[in-house]
Amino acid sequence: MVSPYAAKLKLDSLSTSGSTVGNLYAISTTGSIIGTFLSGFYLIPNFGTNKLLIILSLTLIIVSLSLSVKKNIKIKWLFFIIIIVGYFLFNSFNFSFGKSEFVDIDTAYNRIWIYDYDYSETGGSAKRVMSIGSENHSSMFLNNSELVNEYTKYYHLANFFNPNFKTTLMFGGAGYSYPKDFLLKYSEATIDVVEIDPMVTELAKKYFKLEENQRLTVYHQDGRVYLNKTQKKYDVIFGDAFSSYYSIPYQLTTREAIQKKYDILNDDGIVILNIISSIEGEKGQFLRAEYATYKSIFPNVYLFPVTHPDCGSIVQNIILIALKSEQKQVFNSNNLELNEYLKHLWNKEIKIDKSILIDDYAPVDYYISKTI
Repeated sequence: MVSPYAAKLKLDSLSTSGSTVGNLYAISTTGSIIGTFLSGFYLIPNFGTNKLLIILSLTLIIVSLSLSVKKNIKIKWLFFIIIIVGYFLFNSFNFSFGKSEFVDIDTAYNRIWIYDYDYSETGGSAKRVMSIGSENHSSMFLNNSELVNEYTKYYHLANFFNPNFKTTLMFGGAGYSYPKDFLLKYSEATIDVVEIDPMVTELAKKYFKLEENQRLTVYHQDGRVYLNKTQKKYDVIFGDAFSSYYSIPYQLTTREAIQKKYDILNDDGIVILNIISSIEGEKGQFLRAEYATYKSIFPNVYLFPVTHPDCGSIVQNIILIALKSEQKQVFNSNNLELNEYLKHLWNKEIKIDKSILIDDYAPVDYYISKTI
């Protein structure tokens, strides 16, 4: 609406209409480009969407009213004072909001909410939740160090499949629930965490009791970039990176990415990956495509449904475990906890009815849309 109206105001002669309209649209395009980069890389991460929207709205109102008053200087000064006072009042409100029990922060990549739930009245425990993009990505008990989410406990199966592991890698940090548990339980092992958002790590330190540790190294970059560049070798690779509640970033799902994982694993290395899906039916399309992709590289691939081990049609956390070793496994452990997890092994047929995912063809989001 603005550009055609501006062109009408600017046009003095039909003979210069082409250059006038062209100049206006050039200015508009330049503004759009600058606004896009300025918003994405500076304004939103540093000010947040709530504050920016309110400031923008107030500014447009004040400017409009100021321009409508052509002669009365006193009214213009009044408008100027109102916007200055309003800015400081909003800053005070924003500071008070930040000090409350509910934390709402915009980062360069996400909008993050952190809040507490108290289940003590119903016999439960108090929890702290990190919500990324309005979806629960991590939880922590406030009164103990136990893992909240059941699927994270299945990462301990690394101790069954490769009991002598020393070096591990994890994609996805969020509240760093499992890395914290890992550091408590495996005193002689190290863990590298690849988390794309530096602010997520800072929030985990502030609200989720993440502490500096010589055995923990955090890399703030995209997981695929890390896979492409790293020269390190690992015994175990954990996967818990999600771009939304259901969707794993497609660049980590393809045959090329999985080949990179295979290459940086030691001889007895394993991958333990969390997937939210069903196994059977339309809602299991992504799971079957990812399973087929791992099977194309790793000699042994297994699935462990977490909540309903005998039902393949229910959407749930499913742990995919891929072994670099060709040795067949006996799924029995003297460790009672690990043995309970091993009982969830999926022994039924897994149909290979989806194409292998590759960088040139990875319809991950399309498959995920069938899961929701």
